Amino acid sequence: RVKLTGDVEVPGEIKISGSNTNEELGKFRNGNSVVLGRITEVEKKYALDKDLSAYYSDITRLRDSLYYPVKKYVTENTSSPVSALLIYEYLLDDVNFKRCDSLFKSIDPDGKPTNIQALVELFLENVKKTDIGKRLPYFAFKSDKDSMLYTSSFIGKPTLVTCWTADDNASIHEILSQRDIFRKTDKKKLNMVSFSLDPDSIGWKRQIKADSLNWRHLRIPEGWNDRWVKQIGITRIPYTLVLDKTGTIVARNLYGKELEDYILKMLADIEKKEKNK
Repeated sequence: RVKLTGDVEVPGEIKISGSNTNEELGKFRNGNSVVLGRITEVEKKYALDKDLSAYYSDITRLRDSLYYPVKKYVTENTSSPVSALLIYEYLLDDVNFKRCDSLFKSIDPDGKPTNIQALVELFLENVKKTDIGKRLPYFAFKSDKDSMLYTSSFIGKPTLVTCWTADDNASIHEILSQRDIFRKTDKKKLNMVSFSLDPDSIGWKRQIKADSLNWRHLRIPEGWNDRWVKQIGITRIPYTLVLDKTGTIVARNLYGKELEDYILKMLADIEKKEKNK
């Protein structure tokens, strides 16, 4: 039995009584109610504003401020299931995954609830598949124009890879933002390819045509169940990867203006090096 006391509008300040695990979680939430309140505000704003770059920037900053309170608790309570729950609930993302991995490994085996351990390890395993410095697994897919596209076609110039769906508002917001990148860059110096996980090809093709998305697009009919999608360990959509001229991953999950700035600087640095040869 668990008893909650407080205001549902201020979830970070709700008092929890019941089992030791729930009371400990409640104490942590109460002690960090200000930060948790700000996270709730960002989540509400995101529901209306699909600017992923600003959203993840704010969320990452807030999670950073929670890292040390969580680390302190975990260090002092390595056998408590609360430690694993705090990492899963407040820290786990593809930006902080190395710190999460290290912290999670410091918890005693008995302190890791089986379901939480499985979720954390699966997430970390997926994130590591497209870690900086790795390469994408081989693929061969049909484009929206029924031509074939292979991994080998990425070699020789930088490539922007995006996984998205035409029925996801955040994906559409990001794809429209990438249209600016396409218009501002030399097609001979940058590959752009987008993978759709849409089960419906009609809506996908309609979106491409209506919004003049004139770079290479491919659809993966099996969506999340596709073997290649599982191989690269996508953890969210839209999902972006930037590859260098050798096909090596140099950045991931940048969005909007942040992604555009990264691409433009990357191309400018390459051009500068080529001029200085």
